[in-house]
Amino acid sequence: MTQDVIIAVISSGAFFTFIQYLITRHDKKNNESDNRYQELKEGLENHKENIEKLNQILLENKKENEGIKQLLIGIGHDKLVFMTDKIARRGSITLKEKATLDAVFKPYSAMGGNGDGEAGYKYCITLPVVSDEGAREKDSSLLREDMGINNK
Repeated sequence: MTQDVIIAVISSGAFFTFIQYLITRHDKKNNESDNRYQELKEGLENHKENIEKLNQILLENKKENEGIKQLLIGIGHDKLVFMTDKIARRGSITLKEKATLDAVFKPYSAMGGNGDGEAGYKYCITLPVVSDEGAREKDSSLLREDMGINNK
């Protein structure tokens, strides 16, 4: 009897319709999975392009920043040499000059400035402190001396 029922179901076409349904359902799931995979793949490719663009921008910014850094070191070096030469020649330093030397030397040194600026800085901060007026008088005297004008 069971065999008769099985044979009846198989021969009725319902069985084949059910099998066809299962196959179609399986194929549809594979297609959806393939579509999702393709979407993910395309999304990752877009991200890869964006990451490459960002990397290029970062490299350009790094080059520009390195140029700015070198320029700032050069300007700091120039300012330190100018000030320390003037202060060393005078043989004394004002409190304003001392503060300015600190303000220029610390970032100059932190950015990798060389020892020329450091040597002048270290020497000048050990000099005796003089008033602004005393420094102006000494600078004027040195200028007159440079120009060959008598100090009478």
